[in-house]
Amino acid sequence: MHHIEAHVHHLARYTHHTLRSMRHAGGTPVACLYLAAGDTWGLNSHGSIVNFNLKNPDGSYVGYAQVERVASLYNIHLRTGCVCNPGACQAYLGITHEKLIGQFKAEELCIPLNPTEPLDTTGASLCGGRVCGVRVQGLDCGEEAGDWLSRMLGMPDLRLMMQTSHRPGKLGNGGSGASGESLSLANESQYLIIHRPSVRSLLREIKSRGLEELTEDELVKRFRGNLVTDGGEAYEEDSWDTLTINGTTLQVQGCCRRCQMVCVVPGSGQRTREPMLSLSAARGSSMLFGVHASASPAPAKEKRELCMGASIKVTMK
Repeated sequence: MHHIEAHVHHLARYTHHTLRSMRHAGGTPVACLYLAAGDTWGLNSHGSIVNFNLKNPDGSYVGYAQVERVASLYNIHLRTGCVCNPGACQAYLGITHEKLIGQFKAEELCIPLNPTEPLDTTGASLCGGRVCGVRVQGLDCGEEAGDWLSRMLGMPDLRLMMQTSHRPGKLGNGGSGASGESLSLANESQYLIIHRPSVRSLLREIKSRGLEELTEDELVKRFRGNLVTDGGEAYEEDSWDTLTINGTTLQVQGCCRRCQMVCVVPGSGQRTREPMLSLSAARGSSMLFGVHASASPAPAKEKRELCMGASIKVTMK
């Protein structure tokens, strides 16, 4: 065991010293490392943990979610955030007591043992998870419902979950998926629009890295849009306000923050490093790509159609 202890200690020290020496092209540090006062990385005084934040070339911090996502593409598993040691985070990052308490109040930490639902939930068990970073709670509808889904879809071990908690929308400007509005487990909005000039710009970034060969259409599919537009400039969709197609007006609600699903190849389930690596480099820590939109309600007897090749009228914010 003492050999393992020494080996792990030296790996951690090497990681720490390497991170400390790294610089961006402009000379600014790549990482900010945290050590207790008087810590000299001795075998008997320091364990196997390296605490650090990564920084952008301008000195701003890289979000821990972005670090975790990119690291996972290289099969590097990191413990991110401040869950393990909030006291150290508070001290090193200068977080006030009020802000720290507010963060803990924001968690959904209470789960009712006897949920009251309008439907018969006899025998149902509580379950939950995260959808786009938001904790969602629900009820497992039981073996019978799960078995039926598995038979109908030809996939084993499926479960039916009934959502019981409020999932707030993160978008603004009203409409479906508006900020604070309760959403389902699936979508943030009615429509996700992908703009081909932006796809081409990102494709050039991907090709410059040479990590993966993708065609334009393959890259479009990675972002799983409902509507695909063309014409204009790359990333101009960030400033769109409305789109009108064949008399139907779509209200743009905000940009889509992408997750690791863009690295999963539709159809095969294969997982790759692109386009997330290039998207992170091109768009920063928010990794925005595509915009959410909703259609204005139509009169009961009005028929609306969206056709391929139709012209689009865009208004800007």
